[in-house]
Amino acid sequence: PRGVRVVVLDPSNPDIVYAASYGRGVWRSTNGGSTWSQIKPSLNRGSGITLPWVAVTTLANGNTRMYISEGNAGAQYSRVVRSDKVQAGVPTWTSLTSTNPADPKWGTFNFCGGQCWYDNFVYTPKGSPNIVYVGGSYAYGEPDANHRGVVLSTDAGASWTDMTADSTDPVHPNALHPDQHFIVTNPANPFQFIEANDGGVMRSSGQFANVSSWCDSRGLTSVRQARCQQMLSRVPTLLTGLNKGLTTLQFQSLSVSPFDSKELQGGTQDNGTWENYGSTTKWLNTIIGDGGQSGFDVADSHFRFHNFYNASAEVNFSDGAMEDWNWIADPIFGTEVQEFYVPMISDPKVSKTLFVGTEHVWRTKTAGQGTMTLAELRQHCNEWTGDNLVTCGDWKPLGAPKLTAASFGTRAGGDVTAVARASSDTSTLWAATGTGRVFVSQNADAEPAASVSFTRLDSLATNAPNRYITSIYVDPANANHAWISYSGFSSATPTTPGHVFEVTFNSSAGTASWTSLDGDMGDLPITTLVRDDQNDALYAGTDYGVIRLDSGDDSWTRAADGMPNVEVPGLTIVPGSRLLYAATHGLGAWVLNLDRQ
Repeated sequence: PRGVRVVVLDPSNPDIVYAASYGRGVWRSTNGGSTWSQIKPSLNRGSGITLPWVAVTTLANGNTRMYISEGNAGAQYSRVVRSDKVQAGVPTWTSLTSTNPADPKWGTFNFCGGQCWYDNFVYTPKGSPNIVYVGGSYAYGEPDANHRGVVLSTDAGASWTDMTADSTDPVHPNALHPDQHFIVTNPANPFQFIEANDGGVMRSSGQFANVSSWCDSRGLTSVRQARCQQMLSRVPTLLTGLNKGLTTLQFQSLSVSPFDSKELQGGTQDNGTWENYGSTTKWLNTIIGDGGQSGFDVADSHFRFHNFYNASAEVNFSDGAMEDWNWIADPIFGTEVQEFYVPMISDPKVSKTLFVGTEHVWRTKTAGQGTMTLAELRQHCNEWTGDNLVTCGDWKPLGAPKLTAASFGTRAGGDVTAVARASSDTSTLWAATGTGRVFVSQNADAEPAASVSFTRLDSLATNAPNRYITSIYVDPANANHAWISYSGFSSATPTTPGHVFEVTFNSSAGTASWTSLDGDMGDLPITTLVRDDQNDALYAGTDYGVIRLDSGDDSWTRAADGMPNVEVPGLTIVPGSRLLYAATHGLGAWVLNLDRQ
């Protein structure tokens, strides 16, 4: 079957193989994979993100039992099923999920919501066919249990209890991360699990406590209270993190303080934003949740910004103190098509000026405060204590048409994927979209914001690729000169190949030159691009580390030894301090001293 995601062998016969694939259900081969037949159809074959996960075990009678956890983001809510004979014939499937909270099978109802393609597992320990664990994603806003991130059944799925939080405290227990991925159990104790999630790895004690009394103060109906009491009648006595020594944070980017080239911030996928305050060994978590872009202010050393997912900008005036994050995103969050992690920058010349890209580029000149005093901003818009009685944020869209609009011609649609300001003036701004459009504005600081104008540059060239643009690096000596990187493969756009281009805009003539710098790179998507302005070398992030192109050369080489073969979504360079920082997807943050390569 196509698009296979899960493959398991029958525990009694290795020639029998089971496979699950997105939108295509579960399949069986009885001859080692030579031929296949479907034994369970997909919940929704029209949805390419409908993922079934499978676990198999041997029953006392010799038959093979299979558990399946499956779901998608549509009307087919996620659920669990079981068959007690899948090794031959046509299996009969029994539902282990109910939509009715009065039914003990409700414990797995919609267990992974819209994220089953990402958060989904089912697991049964060897030799314990009636014990089964199911993991997915948190059920937010649900007081009936402890979010049901991981649930356990000891009766083959007839009822479930919640393993998501331990019994240490009714308000602040130790708990699993909201997004679950994998689980195993101690071979000597099927009730002690080690679980992998977006927060790392956690281990349970293997013992249980009854905390059903925690349900009494939750204001539940009698039916839901009874279900809550049953779900919390058997929770782990202790959940312990096992992350010490693991370098697994998935940084999206790293920002550098203009006051200290060793002071860094970085947003991480689903693990918040962190700052090292100049330390080379210790990072502090300054805000929770998803972590996208972050940054500092050019004049105020106490200022920070970050965003969660989408255009969810927050600002901080207290060196990143967690209690002082203030929401300023009301005009931009979800109002236009936008990236999961939007491009967001602070102005390199003008204090309190920030830019965000969605379909427009948006600007605030007040760090989002608008006409409010800082005290008023905190009163109304603080992340934790704000009363939300006013519009938080004073963002204005630059220019009249969206940069994705059809009025700009070809390559319409998508959203803004890169925004960069020139450091040599206060007015030049570059922006790009996921469809390959590139724009420059020479009056990005103009008032009103609607009077800002953009010139489209990619349409002035014949060789500009119509692919996703990942970054723009503007020449500090010439605001009309930049280097641009592209994701995707040239084979997808064979008439406009290339991944790295040098672009020069002649504003007087209204022309733009595009020079490919791919050289011997090959068809390699580029995730990020920076330039060492002291020696004109380019550094590019890829899915396999960082590569370098020296000035006047056609050969890209490994930037330096020591960097593992890992995706690098963000590079940040400080040429004057001879430092290059790399944000990696899963292996933390790295630094290269440019004078020691």
